Amino acid sequence: MKMYATHTRTCQDHRQFPYFSRTITRRPSRSISRRSATPPIRCLATPSSSRRIASKESSSQPRALRSQLLPDLLAYPYQRPPALDDLAQAIFPSHGGPIRTRNVTKTARQRSSSFSRIPFGSRLSEEPEEPKPVKGVRSGTSAAKVVVVNLAEDSEAVGAASSTTKKSSKQATEELDAHYAKEKKRLKAELGKLEAEAQAARDACAFEQQQLKEARITYGKLLLRIRRARKRLRSLEEELDAIEQRREEELLLKEREAAAREAEQRALEEQREKAREEAEEKTLRDLFRVHEENWTRLQKDTTIRGAQLEQLSWSAFPWAFKSENDITADNVRAFVLHPLRIQVLGRSCGNLIQTEKTRYSAEFFIPYVVPKLVMEHRETAVKLAAIFAHALNVIYTQEENEKKRRNAGQRCPTAGRIGRIRCRD
Repeated sequence: MKMYATHTRTCQDHRQFPYFSRTITRRPSRSISRRSATPPIRCLATPSSSRRIASKESSSQPRALRSQLLPDLLAYPYQRPPALDDLAQAIFPSHGGPIRTRNVTKTARQRSSSFSRIPFGSRLSEEPEEPKPVKGVRSGTSAAKVVVVNLAEDSEAVGAASSTTKKSSKQATEELDAHYAKEKKRLKAELGKLEAEAQAARDACAFEQQQLKEARITYGKLLLRIRRARKRLRSLEEELDAIEQRREEELLLKEREAAAREAEQRALEEQREKAREEAEEKTLRDLFRVHEENWTRLQKDTTIRGAQLEQLSWSAFPWAFKSENDITADNVRAFVLHPLRIQVLGRSCGNLIQTEKTRYSAEFFIPYVVPKLVMEHRETAVKLAAIFAHALNVIYTQEENEKKRRNAGQRCPTAGRIGRIRCRD
């Protein structure tokens, strides 16, 4: 809002006409603030037409007389002052010339009601009434009277306008003060609100900065914990790798030890098996040798008497025949054609079978072997010898047929049962 200060200046040259008012309004300098602005002051001036009339008509009158009479007009601004006739005669002497008063009244009213003469923000509530124009030519005395009357009316109008202007100026000032107070109150409230918002913003900013600071501290702590956790994880992984490597080495060592033990166990088993086989082989070799020695004694030694039945083949063999049912062709073959027996005696299968047939035949067994046995074993021995001789005949027949098939290029059916032994002729 632009403010205008109304400055009033007292016109020293026109002090004799204080009832004509003029307001001089100008912009204040920038250094003048709202509160330091000077309140409006009335400036009194005279219209140019009145100055022209006064200078022409009363130039010969003394200035002191006019100065003594004019204050009476100021004392009565709203009513007709007394002794106007004397005042008219003193100021305006009659010289018989015509006087026109229309312009004076119109100019005075225009000056009194002009907006440029009234302070800003105020207007006259009531416009002064336009005076009736005076036309025609009159005598000097009547013309002076008319001028004085018109001047009195103009003074009344100017006084009313001045009063209205003063009231309007005071009301405008009050309204302006009220407006300023209201605006000041609104601005203070708005300023308080803005300051509260700014304080809230500062508090929020400080809170956010505090939170950011705490978040940064927390972030730093978390990074430190993460680094420590990663370091512990790496060390733990290294420990686990070392433990796993040790386990693998231990497992490999155990496997090697187990393999070594198994190999040693297999070697021991093989050695035991070999020893067992060697023992069995030695036992069989010894049995086969003893069997041959016994039969040689029975055949050649004529002094033997009371021989036991166990000295014969079926009782001397490890799987001794305990009854007649045990003497079968397969059991006799397993004894007669055993590989160790063939190896020990150095004979062929046919030769061994033929030798055994001769031993258990009736022509040889009864006259040469039975008399050397104990009396109670003789009958049993003859019976068993006949069964044994029959089994040998079956074996001999099978071997002859196998020999013929070998000669014809066929496989011997008894080779699987006797360990694929090839009998030599």
